[in-house]
Formats: sequence, C-alpha cells, structure tokens
Amino acid sequence: MNRKTKKFLIPLLSFAASIVIAVQSVSGQVAPEQLRPRAYFPIMRKSPPVQSVNVGFEVSQGIQRPDNGVPLVSYRPTIVRVTLTSSTPRSNVSAWLQVFNSNGFLGSVAAINNPRTLKATADRAQLNDTFNFRVPTQWLNGNVTFRVFATNSTDYAAQSQAQTFTFSPVPPLHVTIVPVHYTCTSGGSGTSVPTPPYDYIINNFTRKVYPVPEVTLQVHAPVAHRGPCTNNVPNPSYQDWGSMLDLVTGIWQAEGTPVRYYYGLLNVYCEYGCIAGVGWLGGYRAAVGFTGFDSNPSVASQVHAHEVGHNHGVEHMPGCGASDPDPRFPYTDSQGRARIGNTTFPNFGLDVFDTPTLYPFYNYLFDYMSYCRPVWTSDFVYNLIRDYALRYNNAANMLDVAEASPHFLVSGRLMEEGTQLDPLFIIETRLDDTTRAMMFDNPAGMAELELLDAEGNVLATHPIPLRKTSHHDPQGREQLGFNTAVPFVEGVRAVRLRQGAQVLAERVGGQRAPRLAPVITRATTNGSAQTFSWSAQSDNDQALRYLVRLSTDRGKTWQMVALTDAPSFTLDATAAPELFREGTPWIEVQASDGVRTTTRRFAPTAEDRLVAVEGE
Repeated sequence: MNRKTKKFLIPLLSFAASIVIAVQSVSGQVAPEQLRPRAYFPIMRKSPPVQSVNVGFEVSQGIQRPDNGVPLVSYRPTIVRVTLTSSTPRSNVSAWLQVFNSNGFLGSVAAINNPRTLKATADRAQLNDTFNFRVPTQWLNGNVTFRVFATNSTDYAAQSQAQTFTFSPVPPLHVTIVPVHYTCTSGGSGTSVPTPPYDYIINNFTRKVYPVPEVTLQVHAPVAHRGPCTNNVPNPSYQDWGSMLDLVTGIWQAEGTPVRYYYGLLNVYCEYGCIAGVGWLGGYRAAVGFTGFDSNPSVASQVHAHEVGHNHGVEHMPGCGASDPDPRFPYTDSQGRARIGNTTFPNFGLDVFDTPTLYPFYNYLFDYMSYCRPVWTSDFVYNLIRDYALRYNNAANMLDVAEASPHFLVSGRLMEEGTQLDPLFIIETRLDDTTRAMMFDNPAGMAELELLDAEGNVLATHPIPLRKTSHHDPQGREQLGFNTAVPFVEGVRAVRLRQGAQVLAERVGGQRAPRLAPVITRATTNGSAQTFSWSAQSDNDQALRYLVRLSTDRGKTWQMVALTDAPSFTLDATAAPELFREGTPWIEVQASDGVRTTTRRFAPTAEDRLVAVEGE
C-alpha cells in the first residue's frame, strides 16, 4: 500500500509564535485516528499588552534646540531622536517610527540603534540614550506626524502619542568651483592648480551646516592668476586675494548672475599662517578660498561655508580675532567667543549625513562664522542663512543667452589712500530684478557711476552699491568695493565715480581704441602648462588690461579665464582636459585702456580663423 505525506505550514496569528500541522492522506483502508491532524506548538507566547506612553521628540537637521525651535527644511536629511524611558529596566527593546502626512500613513522606519535597554532616565547629551531614526527625505514636506511603537517581544510593548512637525521649502545651494591656475612671479618658478575632484569642498562641512535640502556642484574652466609664491607654492598677497575675488565675481557677472555661488579655489602656502579665504558681504555670489591643509582637508570645506556665509549677508561672529562681529550674537562665553548655545539655550549640533555625531554646546563647538576652532553652526547663523536664501535664492535664474545684452563690467575699491577704478570691459550678460535687489540689500555705502562722451556730456548715470569684503587690509582697515554690470552705451569715452559732489575716481580713454594683433603664440612649459601670449598697443602708451575667454564649441559659448595686466596667461591642460580635448580652444582677448576696448578672437585652424574674424 502506497502512502503519500503532505505537510502544510499555517502561521498562528499570535505574536512571535507559529504552528506546524502535519496531515497524512492515504489511499486504501486506514484507521480513523490516522486521519486526525496532529498539531505541534514549538513556541507559544502571549503578546504583551500595548501601553500608551509619552515620549520626547527632537527633530534635527544639523542644529536643534530642546524645544524644536529651529525651523525644519523640506527634503533635507533628518534624524529624529525619541526619548523613551521605563521605571522598570527593559532590555532588548526595538523601536519603529511611524510617519504620516495629510494623505495618511507613509511608512515606518526602524531605529538605527535598535535594540537598546530602556532606563528610568535619559541623558540628551548621550546619543545612544535615545532611539534615533533616519527618515526618508522624500517624506519630509509640509506637516508630517510622527509616532513611535516599541517592544522587546516578551514583556514590553508601547505606543507613543503623535506629534506633528512642519517642513518648509528652502532653495538648494548651487556651487560652482573655479580652480585657480596660479603662476609664480616670485618665490619660485612653478605653477599650481588644485587637484580634482572637488566634492570635499561641499561634502566635508558645508552641506552639514547649511539649511538647504541639497548642495550641488559644478566645475568651471580654470582661471589664470599670477602672484608671489613661497617655495614654489602660491602665497598671494592681500592685493592678490582682491584681484582673484574680482576675477571670480566678474565670471559670475559675465555668465548671467545665476543663482549659483562661484568659488575660486587655490593651493596656498600656509606653514606659518595665511589668509584662507575672502568673500563679499552680501550682494554678490562670489568668494575665493584655499584647498586646506594636507593633513586636514575638511578645513577647506569649513572655509567655504564661512566665505559663502558672508555672501549670504552674514557677518563674523565674535571670537578669536574676527573683525566686525555681529553684536546681536546671543551665545558668547566668558572670553567673548561665539558658542553654538548656552545653558539657557542648550542647543545640540548633530551630523545627520555621516555616522551620526552629537555636538553638545558645552563641550564642543564655536560658530563657524567666528575665527575659533573647532566649529559647527549655531541656530542664529543657521536662521540668517535660511532667511537670506528664501529672499534671494528662489529664482530659477540660470543663464539664457537669448536674453543677454551688452553691459560694461565695472569694479573697484574705495581705500584710505584713494579710490581704485578698474578698467571697463564689455560683456554679454543680464541682471534680473532678484539679483539687482540682492546687490542693493543693506549696502555699506552708495556711489554713482557716470558714463561720459568725448565732450564730457553725461550719457548715463547708475547707482553703485558699495559692499564690504570679509577681510580688512594689512593695516586692519576696512575697504569697500563694487563689481557690477551696467548697460552698454555707445560713444563712452570717460567714466567717473562720485559720491555727491565729490569725484572719487575718473578714467579717460585714448583717442583710438587699443590695437590688438590678430595673432597668438602658444608655448608648452613644464609638460602640461600651456602659455598663450599676444601683442597689443594702446594710444599714447596707456597701460592695458586684458579679459580672456575660451570656447570649446567654435565660439557658441565662452568661459572667462583671466583678467590680467600681462599680455599672456597660463593654464594646465591636465587640470582642464575638457578645454584641450579637441586641441587648442578658441581664445578671445579683450584689451581695455580703461574705457575703450578692442576684442580679437584667435582660432587654432585656418578654417576656424575665418569664422572667428567674421564673428568679431
């Protein structure tokens, strides 16, 4: 007699238990008891009753107060800390965060530190004294409700009350890195350019402390600068930092003042201390900073956050010699240094990106807008940057070539020893209303720019907002500067900057525009360093200054790479392979005698030269 055995697994609907039922079916004569199912209960537990509990929620995106007073940003990485205690110690407890919005249940996430032991008390300064949840960013927008369920599957199960938090949109931070190809004019004979990739500039610190959903990164063509070195490493003077800042700001102006923060990046000799960065205090999205120390590249990202913080209109915070600190800062210690909180406002920083790291106010950090170390962000600075971003970074202001028109690029400095008015250049750009409003937001002063014809008649007048930069000169004196674009006018032969009746500076162009030879020479030095030079002459031997742009698509689009007094510039082909992938790029040189300009385009082949001449 053949017999066949079939087994069925049926789950027992009881917490953490199962039933196995075996049924034998036979063909032929069998005893009735043989057909009776046999049940096995290897684990049989009773579910613990679920109790209602009150828990403490702390929702952090980088810095938070105990009362959750720091505003929350939509779609930004977030960690929810839940304080759950038990008068009776409970071991091996795991917790899940249930998440809801107006449409209903979104899902649940397990605590990243499951399981843990519940105690009668919890210390907020100990990260593992709370259940910590990393919430999917796509759930975090508008009103979001959290509730916690916790159990050890034996003698403890609890459900918390629900609490709702509001996540509000803030624009992303868009960053464009502008690598500086630096050629030594003294202290060495080499060239230096930062080594890509440049992700560390935003990832090591900036994205962790900025109140934005994300930080994006683009890379611009390298720009050329000539200055002093020490041991063949760039050691720029205060004036060099100002020149590089003007160059990066000019690039931002020429490329349509997009809602992107342009950041010049260079290697710097810093063995015994150095300037690490400089940026505008509001008004312009441009700054320059160093690549950090070899042993601690994260410092480069901290400097980036600091200088771009200035671009958001944030002044220095008190401490360690920072100039002109914001007197409103609320958390200073006995030495006048800016802390991230105090006993009245016990703010805790939290790295929500990498392995979660807690930064209690009392044993760690100074605000990164001070000069003290180590650093994190205070809620004070966090909110200042958030407010500025909401005002000025919302516009989808990316360059639209069809809307661009000719403008004069105007820059200069107001110093105790006199006013510096840089030569005019002509660029194709645009200024939208948002950018203009940002430039005029809380300026440090105002001036007027007058464009004059050959007879001295005023053709146009433009208000010029004067802005501070983040560093004083070597004598500790504050300087005001400007770098803006004003609409082009035909027939301009002189330019004048005035405050009221006082003429601060004036430039007069030559009788004829500069003469720029339609030839260019390229020399290869140090293997990959490409040096380009040209010949130019001004009327009455006036000093000339040059704006240089490159194109890799036969003149359709251009990238500014130099503002220089020398009739040459150097770039490293290995640092900018996209520029040299198809051979020598097109090169455009604009020579300015201070007012009048001449532009020539140089193409590498005879066929390209015909196109370039037609396009002049």
